[in-house]
Amino acid sequence: MTLVLPTPPAFAPAHPDQNVATSYGYDALGQQTLVTRTGILTGTFDPAADAFSAATTRATRTEYDGVGHAITTTLNYQPGSTLPDAQPGQGPETASDTNLRTVTRYDLAGNATRWGAGTAPSTTRTTAP
Repeated sequence: MTLVLPTPPAFAPAHPDQNVATSYGYDALGQQTLVTRTGILTGTFDPAADAFSAATTRATRTEYDGVGHAITTTLNYQPGSTLPDAQPGQGPETASDTNLRTVTRYDLAGNATRWGAGTAPSTTRTTAP
């Protein structure tokens, strides 16, 4: 027997308290790789209508190394907007709020030792004390 769930209506900015969804994706090891949220209000606010003019969907993608450490987290993940691994001067750059990456490196004991943020992981690096 297969359980079929009904598909809810799409989110509409006119009804911001309805049909807001968060979905999760997992890899074969059960690690959470994708979180997608709908119904994030954007645009301008109209006080007369008590509503925002638009809404968007945002996704967060996480990649793992072979021992299960989260090594890359990409906020506002939009795979079609640019090459995910583009470096400055090597191809398309992302918009300022698209594909924001944080890259984390670990030592042999599994401690986070370096991390960088931005569209190119090499632009900022910090060494933990």
